[in-house]
Order: sequence, then structure tokens, then C-alpha cells
Amino acid sequence: MKPTFEQKQLCDTIKMIVSTWMNTNDINSPTHDSDIRELIYSEWFDRLSETDIENLEDSLHQLLWFIRDYKYEIEKS
Repeated sequence: MKPTFEQKQLCDTIKMIVSTWMNTNDINSPTHDSDIRELIYSEWFDRLSETDIENLEDSLHQLLWFIRDYKYEIEKS
């Protein structure tokens, strides 16, 4: 099944968030954590339930933390 219009929009939001990480000067900046919440709420507040927003936010934080930790794992090798 093809993604719906809304699913594509959600993917665009996620892509936008991740692209800021790719272009940052400091992947460890706490700003990235707050930007996740800010962007999700600005784009999805009226379209997702509070639970869905929290799950999405949590998933993106986990991804960001994984990326941060992965960088350090490479440096340790």
C-alpha cells in the first residue's frame, strides 16, 4: 500500500528534523532536543493525538541519541 498524503507529510517533517542534524556544527547541542518538540508541535499539534506526538517525539530523541552515541563508538575503535 502506498503511503497516504498525511504519512508523506509526516515523513517530510521527520526528514526536516534529521536534516538539521546533518548540517549542524554541534550534534551534541541540547538545542536539537528542544527543536524536536517545537517542530512536531508546530506541524502536528492539531493532527495527531497527544500520545502520538509523545511517541513520535520519543522515537526521534532515541534516533538522535543513537546517532550521537554511534559517533563516539567510531572514535573509540
